[in-house]
Formats: sequence, structure tokens, C-alpha cells
Amino acid sequence: MQRKSDTKKIATLSAVPEHLQAELDQVDWKNIKSAWGRCEELPAEINGLLSADEEVGIECENGIWQKMTYHGELFDATYATATIIARMLPILLAIRPILFADIYINYKKVRTEGSRTALLTLAELGEKDPDFLKRHNKLLMELELPSNAQQIKEMVAQ
Repeated sequence: MQRKSDTKKIATLSAVPEHLQAELDQVDWKNIKSAWGRCEELPAEINGLLSADEEVGIECENGIWQKMTYHGELFDATYATATIIARMLPILLAIRPILFADIYINYKKVRTEGSRTALLTLAELGEKDPDFLKRHNKLLMELELPSNAQQIKEMVAQ
């Protein structure tokens, strides 16, 4: 059975950043399907990933994963959520690097838009700041990803 998110804690979150709200507004959350049916809580949970409160961040991350996949089956909400989270990558790598790893590991086989966007964002960040990829070299090695922006782009193009 699905565990409800801690709505009291999530309700205390600060306002949704404008760029994130623009992404969230592109999805019909009332009618898109997740592993447990409707997913109206997902926008708040996605925003919760940005919380400075570790407990809220973990609660939101758990709520998201419960809705994204069930026994290997993917849903419309999986693709929408993965894409939005991938676009949040610059912030999430600083706050929750393991979340990026989860997106990449769990969805690389199906090459979803979310994993492509995550990798392209990673490459773009590496081009803008070469030290960025060096700082995350351990994570890249664990994921068997190249530590060079151009090689990441080539991998996505395959």
C-alpha cells in the first residue's frame, strides 16, 4: 500500500522557484497516471527535494519513487517526473547526488527523456565548469559514466 507523504512537513516548504513552477505547470498532474493512480502530490514532492530540511527531502524522495515505478513497470508520471528532476540537476547534485544516480541507474535501459536530459545537463555543466565533473568524479565512476563532457554527449547520441 502506498505511504502518504508527510503533508504537514511538505506544506511548510518555501515557495516553488519560478523556473521549477514553469516545469511543473506543463504537466496535467490530476490526470497523469503513476504507480498508484493519481499523482497530485508529485509537484509538492518534487519541490520538496530542494528543502534544506533533510527529513523533508528524504520523505519527498520516497514519495516520488513510490509513484514512479512498480514491479519494473513505468508510467506517464515516471517520464514527466524524471525529466523535471533531470532539469533540476545542477541543484540536486549539490543537495542529493544519490538521486541523480538513482535516475540514471533505474532508467538508463529505457533511455527515457529524463535520463537523456540528466546526462545532457551534466555535460553542459561540465563544459561551463570543468571542475564540476572532477568534483563528481567518484559518482561518475560508480555509474560507469565518462568524466568528459564531450564523451557524455556522444554517449547520449548513440
